[in-house]
Amino acid sequence: MVCAAAYCQIRSAGLRIPLDPVGELSALLRRHRGALADKRARLDAMLAANEMQPRDVRKLFEGFRHDDFADEVRERWSDTDAYKESARRARQYGKQEWEAIRSESEPPTSGPPS
Repeated sequence: MVCAAAYCQIRSAGLRIPLDPVGELSALLRRHRGALADKRARLDAMLAANEMQPRDVRKLFEGFRHDDFADEVRERWSDTDAYKESARRARQYGKQEWEAIRSESEPPTSGPPS
């Protein structure tokens, strides 16, 4: 029985059972389909981002200046443990450590493309 199977699927998905099976069921299924389509769009965007090459990701941040957002970052997160720990470590870095950090984020200059 198709209707009973759909009813069981709706219950197992954690959705409420319609009181008017004819009218409410179709509306419920349309809303559920919309939610699934939205979720698929978010997943498609994540998959596309995951397939980007490192050079493409780097282009996303060209021209980004951390200093432009320093005040906002301090205002929003300076009271968190993660911010305090990060700031403490950053204060201890010397020129060599910062150069090593920058070189780790640079794309490779030789070898096979990533």
